[in-house]
Amino acid sequence: MANYIEEVATDIDQISVGDSILVGDLNSLQVYRTKFNNSLKILVQNIRSLNKNFTDFEVFLARCKVNYDVIVLTECWLQYNNNVPELESFRHFSTTRYLNQNSGVVVYVRENLKYVHVYEPMIDDCDCLVRQMKKK
Repeated sequence: MANYIEEVATDIDQISVGDSILVGDLNSLQVYRTKFNNSLKILVQNIRSLNKNFTDFEVFLARCKVNYDVIVLTECWLQYNNNVPELESFRHFSTTRYLNQNSGVVVYVRENLKYVHVYEPMIDDCDCLVRQMKKK
């Protein structure tokens, strides 16, 4: 198990990230729209309750005018309400394990993306990885 954790940690260090941006407002995003036209577009957003803020999120998507391929929403508050809203032209996957009321991640993947594999790691696995990295 320890060797596996070391391999994972080493593999993570080897990952190269393409161009990415952190956007504070929609006007800033428009500058990058054409630059990333032919690349995989991924959005990660802390939604702070999926069911409460989903309509506002849909408005944001319409206003930003970027055709995202993958959307990752965190802090979905799924523990008490597992009704994941549909997003047109996307399939969705959601966590099934919860630590607290804020738990839950939902990933929306554009329907035309094939060969999507979803794996939800056990929380114990993640904790073990963190402890192993702290020892180094």
